[in-house]
Amino acid sequence: MLSSRSYVFDPVDVQAEMEVTARVRRAAAEALMEANAKLAEAQAAQAELQAQLEQAKDLQQELEQLRKERSEAQVRVGGRRGV
Repeated sequence: MLSSRSYVFDPVDVQAEMEVTARVRRAAAEALMEANAKLAEAQAAQAELQAQLEQAKDLQQELEQLRKERSEAQVRVGGRRGV
């Protein structure tokens, strides 16, 4: 046989629970906003590093081209001396 139970909610307990829930939600919202701000900073830093990486690649290619041109010029100058 099932007995019926009645639950009595104390308004003070209900209010305390609501306050705790509100504090937890506020804390979670603040933590989320802070995490989003840090993510935005990290993404900006990543974009800056990516730009620097691309610039470094371009400079590396330019350096390789200049070395190649210097080598070719040295060969031409050296070839003329032998004539």
